[in-house]
Order: sequence, then structure tokens, then C-alpha cells
Amino acid sequence: MNFNEYQALAETFAEFQNEYYPIGLLMIDTANLAHLFNSPESSKAGIAAEYDKSDLINYAGNVLWDIAVLLKRNNIKLEAIAQYNIDKLQNEKRNHQKLETA
Repeated sequence: MNFNEYQALAETFAEFQNEYYPIGLLMIDTANLAHLFNSPESSKAGIAAEYDKSDLINYAGNVLWDIAVLLKRNNIKLEAIAQYNIDKLQNEKRNHQKLETA
């Protein structure tokens, strides 16, 4: 499944009474995901000390769904965002490398 197929399928489950509901979900789901890595139990930043991997998969999936729906509602393809982000990261890396060699 590619990004655009996922986004189209994800949208079929998006039935909201309030147009701001997906934004609230994104904030909650992102906080739940971050908590796995930013809790007192975490031994190092970015490394969850003890967690059930199914929690990581569940929360990451929720965030992916939230983003896919928000983008779809704004007529933006998830694949376009993924490509834009890779292009931006490559640009930043090249610029950083130029600064290091200057």
C-alpha cells in the first residue's frame, strides 16, 4: 500500500460531527506517542525504557491516520508531503555539509 492508497482508505473511517475533532485527536495521539519516550521511566532521550511495542505501533498508527485525514480534508496528498519532507531534508543535509567544508 502506498501513501495515497492509505490516505484514501483512512478517510473512509473519518466521520466527525465537529470539524475540529481531527485536530484534537492529533494532539492527544501525538502526546500519547511522545509519552512512551518522554516518561520518567525512559532511560535516555528518544529511547523508551520499557514499553509494549504494540503501544508504539498503535499510537504511531493513530498519528498517521490523524495526519492523513487532516491533509485529505485540505486537499493535500500524503505522498506529496512525504516527498516534500525528503526533499527538504536532503537540502538541509547538503547545506550542512557545505558549511562543514567551508
